[in-house]
Amino acid sequence: MIIKVTAEHIKNGQPRNNCACPIALAVDERMKVKSVVTTYAIFISNTRYVLPDAAKAFISAFDSLEQVEPFEFELYENTSN
Repeated sequence: MIIKVTAEHIKNGQPRNNCACPIALAVDERMKVKSVVTTYAIFISNTRYVLPDAAKAFISAFDSLEQVEPFEFELYENTSN
């Protein structure tokens, strides 16, 4: 599934808050859930989704208070254990 992180998500996101970063906000909006935890993967209930390298780099930059831009990425469910 495609996740679009918008300027609004970036504006409303909170650095170093893995439940309110721009990616978590975008996933909340796209999947209609409110229990997203973002680290270098996304956890929703008992399901783990893998983040691509671009999303990991975005998180690192955002948490370091660097300038970030809207982007989109493909989110895949992790099917391996």
